[in-house]
Amino acid sequence: MDEHRARWRAFKKGMSVAFLGLIIAMIGANTPLMWMGFLIMFTSPFVTKKSLEKELGRVKRQRG
Repeated sequence: MDEHRARWRAFKKGMSVAFLGLIIAMIGANTPLMWMGFLIMFTSPFVTKKSLEKELGRVKRQRG
């Protein structure tokens, strides 16, 4: 159950980064800000992966 919770937390962090990028891209339509928003959106899988590694490490440390 702890591992599932860790995966869910990592997924939420990644999706929040993607959503933030989408909002920035929508606000800055047809400007360089739009491309920055897209860049932020496309980095969300890397954020999710890094966050997942951190969360799973935390779960393993708690188990002992």
